[in-house]
Amino acid sequence: MYELTREQKEKKRLGADFARKLYRSDPIKNLAGTGSAETFSYLWRKFSEFGIFTLPIPTKYGGLEENIMDIVALMEGIGSESPDTGILFSLNVHVWACEVPILYFGSETQKSELLPQLMTGETIGAHAISEPGAGSDAWNLETTYEKTNEGYRLNGTKNFVTNGPVADIFLIYARERSDQASQANQAGKSLKKIACFIVKKNTPGFTIGKPIEKMGLRHSPLSAVYLNDCEIPAGNLLGRIGQGANIFNLTMEYERTLLFSFQIGLMEKQLKDCVKYAKTREQFKNKIIQYQSVSNRLADMKVRLEISRLLMYKVAHEKMQNKNVYLDSSIAKLYISESLVQNSMAAMEIFGGYGYMKEYGMEEQLRDAMAGKFYSGTADIQRNIIAGFL
Repeated sequence: MYELTREQKEKKRLGADFARKLYRSDPIKNLAGTGSAETFSYLWRKFSEFGIFTLPIPTKYGGLEENIMDIVALMEGIGSESPDTGILFSLNVHVWACEVPILYFGSETQKSELLPQLMTGETIGAHAISEPGAGSDAWNLETTYEKTNEGYRLNGTKNFVTNGPVADIFLIYARERSDQASQANQAGKSLKKIACFIVKKNTPGFTIGKPIEKMGLRHSPLSAVYLNDCEIPAGNLLGRIGQGANIFNLTMEYERTLLFSFQIGLMEKQLKDCVKYAKTREQFKNKIIQYQSVSNRLADMKVRLEISRLLMYKVAHEKMQNKNVYLDSSIAKLYISESLVQNSMAAMEIFGGYGYMKEYGMEEQLRDAMAGKFYSGTADIQRNIIAGFL
């Protein structure tokens, strides 16, 4: 039931071909592994030229209006030939956490103005909800808004903002100031007071922090942002007051449905590389694939890959039928992210000492994979969501 059509297999191949040529090109060979802004800009431009930012956007706004399964297939193909998952994470945040919320909740004016800019990639989007005291506890927001004569005034701090150092447009989640001031604890705070605002980077009172160094995802820039009496026009409210939670939940549903498709492609690549290595590497006059400890690791990698793929395709099919996939997307996110970490560890063990060397890329894949257990809701939060449905 959950299989790619002939056309979707072709899209997967196109994605793989694009990524293979991109990462074998001379500019990337020379810049690979630097984690530099120059590399990020080059990759961002190339993915933009490929049309990655137009995929889910309706044709009336200049997009391709691809269906979800087609996008999953394409991203899976890209992931199967991309050694750098940092840029893939940033691309997906731009699409699913910035473009899609504007598409679903934005006014016609906002959509007509912002979507064409975002689709070209010249304008970069970011999504800011996490705060020093509101990470997994996402709605314990300290960032506030208050109504002014001309719009809204925002105050607060957001941290761990993906694309923060390079973004032009930020979606900022905040709580009404009177609600914040009148409540003594989180339990009393109402989701009806939460709203999402569009803030442009040059707005007075809005400051972008320094880039944050991370153990992985080197080509996914991260920073904090600060709002100090940041005043924005009334037209920058996304949706309505009280829709902040709905906007965020839609974002998470799309992210957990589509963001992790490239991880399935990566797991496919890892398994292919490990099988090839195990068939050629000799120890004690035997190919190492003949040793049960190695063959068992390969078998486990294959099982995790196939289950991950089935979970992803199931969620994508249900999303195409407009079903509520909040639970199933959490299950898929949890299983796929943890499976990628396990497969990355297994790949390093199969390659042995070579796997620990930077040249082979295994250690970078493991560092990047670890981030998948935290972004789009931690593994523990996914378990809480799943248990809550039970």
